[in-house]
Amino acid sequence: MPHPKLGYHLKDGTRVPGTTTIIGRFKDSGALLYWACEQGKAIERGEIGKLYDRRDAAAEAGTIAHGLVECHINNDDPAAMLDGVAPDIKEKAEQAFESYLLWARTTNLKIIEQ
Repeated sequence: MPHPKLGYHLKDGTRVPGTTTIIGRFKDSGALLYWACEQGKAIERGEIGKLYDRRDAAAEAGTIAHGLVECHINNDDPAAMLDGVAPDIKEKAEQAFESYLLWARTTNLKIIEQ
């Protein structure tokens, strides 16, 4: 599910960083800058109203995809994650989830503890 309000903690209470925080230290921002430039061009062409229109939809799809992964790991029913979701966002979330499943199979992912 989404990030806990108080962050992530070990059983002894020690605060630990989340996955996004860890991988964020090593990512290249070039693709993000290119994306932002393309969004500016789309605004000029009248394809979108503001810079964050597509970002927000992508973020929603990503949040749902992460929730689907959690459901899969915990053997929970993912139906509630998809209730009321716009079809285009649902499709993107499901594509991302399918990519996770392929990656998990390809790498022989074994979750020891969550």
